[in-house]
Amino acid sequence: MGEVFVVDSQATANLVPPKQQSKGTYVLYALLGLALLGVFLHGVLIYHLYQRISTQQIHQEMIQFYKQIGENKTQDDAYSKEISPPPPNPKTDSDTKPAAFLHYNHYLKSDVAVMQWAIRGFPAFTHNFNYSNGCLIIPKDGFYYLFSKVSFKNSCKSFTHEIKLNSSRYSHHPLSLMTDRYSCVDQIRPHEKTNQISSYLGGVFKLYKKDKLFVSVSDLNNLIEGQQENFFGGFMI
Repeated sequence: MGEVFVVDSQATANLVPPKQQSKGTYVLYALLGLALLGVFLHGVLIYHLYQRISTQQIHQEMIQFYKQIGENKTQDDAYSKEISPPPPNPKTDSDTKPAAFLHYNHYLKSDVAVMQWAIRGFPAFTHNFNYSNGCLIIPKDGFYYLFSKVSFKNSCKSFTHEIKLNSSRYSHHPLSLMTDRYSCVDQIRPHEKTNQISSYLGGVFKLYKKDKLFVSVSDLNNLIEGQQENFFGGFMI
């Protein structure tokens, strides 16, 4: 025969007390909190370690960078020393000495007393010389070489070519420094062309500041035009 089980409805169930359930929950939460705290601390340690490593790397990279700059600068300095241009030469005495070369300007109104000259246009120039109304003005005391050339037609007329000085030392009375005269008798010379004659004057003189020098001829109409035919100048020696 089968067994018969009798259930007692009055019996009570064996349940866990509420206090024991509460204690277990607290323990679980505590363990979970400790685990999270451990993860957080671990993350903080890793972060600080990473920052330290990054700082060291940056420091090393900066050291390498500045070291490379120093090496490049040293190389650049050495290179610049090798190819640096020589210092400019100081001005020599010849750079400051007055000099001038003028050619005759037939477009300017002249008279036989003072010929007028062009001071611009190749090959004319003035260097530390003043020029005014046909006169070269001496800028400082010294010895000067003066020269002048004129070319004129070979006609049976007398012709005079002079370099003159106008100075306060002689009461501004024009003084002839050099003179060349031609006449009908000696107009034909072995070394001259038959259609023109050239006169050249040149010499060294002791001159003083503000002395004026000029060229005069006896007949401007008899001159042959051309820069290379008529010129005037001088330089300090």
